[in-house]
Amino acid sequence: MANPKPCTKNLIRQRTTWHHLPTKSIRVPLYLSAQLLDIARLLDAGGQDCSIEELRKLQVRLEQGLNQKE
Repeated sequence: MANPKPCTKNLIRQRTTWHHLPTKSIRVPLYLSAQLLDIARLLDAGGQDCSIEELRKLQVRLEQGLNQKE
């Protein structure tokens, strides 16, 4: 049951590290989570940090992770 009157005055406000908002939590297989998070962080960082070569390397890692599970 939800707390109808939560006391939040002593809680520290957290800031997100993501640049593109809003975000959404999703469930993914554990063996793919690290690769998918790397890809998401790279895409969120923007143009300077995100090159085609880096995305291709991450794509290969993701495909390797998929092949390992099969």
